[in-house]
Amino acid sequence: MKLYEFLIFLLQAQAQTLQRLAAFLGEEELLQLLEEAGDREDLTSSESKTSPSWFKKSTFIDSTHTYTRLESAVSECQLPAVLEFHLWAYPFYRTLIEGSLDLTDIARAGSTEELVNEALSAARTWVRNLPVSPDISQQMERIAWIPWIRFRADVLKKAGSSPVLGLPEWRSGRRSTD
Repeated sequence: MKLYEFLIFLLQAQAQTLQRLAAFLGEEELLQLLEEAGDREDLTSSESKTSPSWFKKSTFIDSTHTYTRLESAVSECQLPAVLEFHLWAYPFYRTLIEGSLDLTDIARAGSTEELVNEALSAARTWVRNLPVSPDISQQMERIAWIPWIRFRADVLKKAGSSPVLGLPEWRSGRRSTD
């Protein structure tokens, strides 16, 4: 799987998360939370554990179409413009897109699951750091988890791995393979 393909799955999962949270909270409330969270250091900076050794260089030279594919995938999500802005600003996506990897780099065999687990951890951290009251935070986590379960299954299936084994536990923050 090429990095840009992984990023498409990632952006689609985060778009679905934003849509689900907007349906739960209301779009205005979600936007207010996102704006408040945008100023917080723990949500805007993401320490990626993604290793360049997880990828190999592609022989495909022209990566201009990869950006078009990313933009097309986001457009298909049909988010309101302000939510689309927050999708593009998603910290884990930005960490990968602004890193040293090329969008056409190919994930090495066996590294896809590590990359998926890092994405799940980043998603969990993102939703847990939204400034909400404790009485709704667990419900928001459950709502946000569903697109990420699909994300994991879709990415691992595309990579030829089993999406059933090693499913990380969202609420505890631990991975079941630990």
